[in-house]
Amino acid sequence: MFMSESILPTEVKQKLLWLRTLLDNLPNNLPTPQRGEIPKYPFATFRPDVAFLQRTEDEVGAINETMKVIFGWKTRTTGDGIITSGKNGIGTVADLLENYLKKHRDGAGQPNAVLVKWVEDISKGCEKAIKSYGGELPDIPITSTKCRAEAKDSDSEASPIEKSKKRSRNNNNNKPDSSEIIS
Repeated sequence: MFMSESILPTEVKQKLLWLRTLLDNLPNNLPTPQRGEIPKYPFATFRPDVAFLQRTEDEVGAINETMKVIFGWKTRTTGDGIITSGKNGIGTVADLLENYLKKHRDGAGQPNAVLVKWVEDISKGCEKAIKSYGGELPDIPITSTKCRAEAKDSDSEASPIEKSKKRSRNNNNNKPDSSEIIS
């Protein structure tokens, strides 16, 4: 069954929301391009490189290769070096990827895995940039009304220690500490 072109699966929407949240929380003290320097992140006017389109004969392949040029080829495996300069220009990358995710589907109608991987990799890069410049990761956004209500209820009933553990876990990739793991 094919999904409507304009609808993305909840998991992908959540990944895009997390990326947007991270982009909104990038530190202000990231290096910025100097006057006259070409911006590193040309996403407001992004087009896949024509040479890559001709070589790959595939828009997603060309997007992938163009992103490698922008971010560096090792970013796909390490997540390092993705965010090396200030917010200028990178904020639109989530919108750009969302538009291409809606357009490019696999045989089962799911968003293209290469583009989803870019959402994940850029998110990792944002997380590293935030941490490297002394910031704390933002809280994970809750998308559904039901989840928001449950989170609010659980917060109001939680002890100060439980709330502290929850905040700590949110800032450490949501991994429970050893005292919270039940065998």
